[in-house]
Amino acid sequence: MGKGQRSRLARADEMAAKKVAAKKKAKQEKITRVISIVAAIVLVVAVAGMITYTTIESTNRQSGTYLKNDIALESANYTVTNAQQMYFFQNYYSSFVSSNSDSLSYFGLDTSKSLKEQTCPYTTEDGKSMTWYEYFMDATVAQVEQTMVLAEAAREAGVTLSEDDQKNIESTLSQVTPENFAPGLTSDDVKACLEMAMLAANYQTQVTDAIEYTDADIEKYYTDNKNNYDMVDYRMYSFNYADEEDKEDDGKTMTKAQAKAMAEELAATGTEEAFVAWLSDYFTNTLKIEADRLEGELNNTKTVDFAYTESYKGIDFLFGSDTAAGDIKVIDDESSSCYKVFMLLTPRHRDESTTKSVRHILISVDNAEDKDAKAAAKAKAEKLLADWKAGEATEDSFAALVHDNTDDTGSKENGGLYENFPRGQMVATFEDWAYDPARVTGDTGIVETEYGYHIMYFIGDGNIVWKGNAEADYVNAEYSEKYTEFAEKYTITVNQDKIEKIASYVA
Repeated sequence: MGKGQRSRLARADEMAAKKVAAKKKAKQEKITRVISIVAAIVLVVAVAGMITYTTIESTNRQSGTYLKNDIALESANYTVTNAQQMYFFQNYYSSFVSSNSDSLSYFGLDTSKSLKEQTCPYTTEDGKSMTWYEYFMDATVAQVEQTMVLAEAAREAGVTLSEDDQKNIESTLSQVTPENFAPGLTSDDVKACLEMAMLAANYQTQVTDAIEYTDADIEKYYTDNKNNYDMVDYRMYSFNYADEEDKEDDGKTMTKAQAKAMAEELAATGTEEAFVAWLSDYFTNTLKIEADRLEGELNNTKTVDFAYTESYKGIDFLFGSDTAAGDIKVIDDESSSCYKVFMLLTPRHRDESTTKSVRHILISVDNAEDKDAKAAAKAKAEKLLADWKAGEATEDSFAALVHDNTDDTGSKENGGLYENFPRGQMVATFEDWAYDPARVTGDTGIVETEYGYHIMYFIGDGNIVWKGNAEADYVNAEYSEKYTEFAEKYTITVNQDKIEKIASYVA
């Protein structure tokens, strides 16, 4: 392995670790007190995209007779047929694609190809590979099983659907074409799915809302789980060396002893200013990096808000209880054939920044190059805002405008609400508007992004990031204990042999 390839591998290792940390941080920054099971349940109430099912000549198969007769899951008071399971399945798939639209290639999912012919990056419990179809079906079965447990618990607790719930269900039914989800699926089948899911979601909300905690509880939870919330800032640079396979290298790759000497020289700088100055000289005079690239290369040695990642080389130093700002550590990373020099800039700390909450209405622009379309969208946004200002001009009246005017399907049903979002989660101009220091509750405006024009309403500051994350996780942990009790009490039978038959209907 030559110097160039090894350098690329070391760089890839570094970037992979940062990706893991970024994903972990993003997960932590979901401040809202919505548990994953709730999200999965509520998704079935949305109108989703479709996966085509295989057309088979048999009349019974085309009519869905087999799908309706086979019971996928059952409990004391509920049954889910294979046809209904296909409805849940396609909603789950569609919601996954919608939620991860910007990173499907990262997952290796091609929506234009059969799910049964694509291997997903996840494996079974015994380490075997699985197709995307198997992954989505397994996930859907788990979702439906949890839904049924909660629905059974809700029935026993006397929870019922409200008039608004029934109206929402009827509204959804009016937008659904059942046979697009599964052969033979009827509106009554879909209605039964929606009613069960809505009942389960309502009960879960009731259970989670009843969970009480104090600031002391959250502080203790944070203390017991610091690695889930703390971050560090640091600089790091790697010196690659030749291993046994590099004996025929061109002589430009350092030996291990030379790399160690260079690493120790950098480590001896002692301060960040001296650390950067040493690297600047090294990049310029030794690596011959051009001036126009120098600043970027130096910036690449700095990482901020790095979340705890157990497998990352240097993690014990970076998050060590005795490590202080300015401390430097040289680590021999034999797996990457390099010496890494770490300088800790900011010791482990929690994110004390405050999140923001807004409502918005998106007037989308399909083609950013179409000036006429952009002008029309902007004019529509300006008129909607002016009309709102001429009326009651309240948050409630703004929320009421959303459903019939926004193009953002993700916030259409909740009045355009984006609550408790931290820095780095939204597109830049949207976020900059919300985080303007002069912003006060009730402020409005129009913001242009790559998606179109957003009519903004500023609600105010939200949670402190670390505390909101810890609160959500605390509630999740408490709820999980309660759900375990429900699952032990209410038996759900999963008929795996019947569920396997669904595969022949999916293209």
